[in-house]
Amino acid sequence: MKTLVAALALISLSSGAALACTQDDLTAKGQEFQTKMMALAQKDPQKATKLGQEIAADAQKPENQPKSLDEACKWYDGLIAKVSE
Repeated sequence: MKTLVAALALISLSSGAALACTQDDLTAKGQEFQTKMMALAQKDPQKATKLGQEIAADAQKPENQPKSLDEACKWYDGLIAKVSE
């Protein structure tokens, strides 16, 4: 039983490391967000402007400042979702 628990712990640790956000992931997410914002600006300039203002205001709040790459990737995931709505 101890061996099974140890094996499961090792698997969860190694899979967590594999899922960690890298600088390349963050760059890709930033580019995806920029592309989607540009497309939105062409399709619906007013919505893009409003969304841009909301994002800028949210980004200024200290609690929204990412403290790690993982947090920054999650932040971009949220932005991409907002733009995709």
